[in-house]
Amino acid sequence: MKIMTLLFILCIIPFASAVQITEIMYDLDGSDEGYEWVEVYNNGEDLDFCSYKFYEADKNHRLSSETCQLGSDEYAIIADKPENLDFDSFDSVFSLSNMGEELCIHNSNKESLDCVTYSSSQGASGDGKSLQFVDGEWCVGNPTPGEENQCDLAEDELIQEEPREEKQSEEITPKEQDEEIKSESEEQVFEPTNNLEKETPTQQKTQEVKVIPEPVQITSNIIYQSEAQSASNLPVLMLLAVSIILNVLLIISTIRK
Repeated sequence: MKIMTLLFILCIIPFASAVQITEIMYDLDGSDEGYEWVEVYNNGEDLDFCSYKFYEADKNHRLSSETCQLGSDEYAIIADKPENLDFDSFDSVFSLSNMGEELCIHNSNKESLDCVTYSSSQGASGDGKSLQFVDGEWCVGNPTPGEENQCDLAEDELIQEEPREEKQSEEITPKEQDEEIKSESEEQVFEPTNNLEKETPTQQKTQEVKVIPEPVQITSNIIYQSEAQSASNLPVLMLLAVSIILNVLLIISTIRK
């Protein structure tokens, strides 16, 4: 008998926890009143969701809708004012805290099937985002009421993707690499050829020494040679002058006689 009871309990537990809270829109950008909502997901069998209760602010709030059936693998939205939303939802009366609180789904016996405690420290606080349950964890993303949740990429993942794109844009094909190496080689060969055609500072200095001092040296030699030559001819000129004077005197004396 005890074994049969245990087996019955084990069969009831999965069914009882089939409904899960999967998304919370608790703090919208602007006024929250009448626009807050909570998403639930049924991963079990079809059920009458109007017989369940939405537990918030320590109270069980009734659920109502024109169609109360929630099928397997379907989402349901619980809203304070369904007429303010552009998607179907179950009507209830509640006001979610912007600081955080505990939310639960209770069955008709007021038993908790799923409970979630959220906090503004988790994010989605007045920025147009919502808290979403993805792969067993809560994260922040753009609202996806009635659809599969998808969180925003983390900052570290974005940082890792950016360098990867830059690296791909900087990749060089083998052909481009060969052309670049060939171009560098031609530049290295061409530069020394131009350098050979140019006169070095030493060559310019040598030409200046050869051209400029030569006229000065030639001029000084000419002056020296002229002065030396004049000095050597002076005695001859003096003798010639004396001879001429004597001849003149001789002629004068002869005439007087």
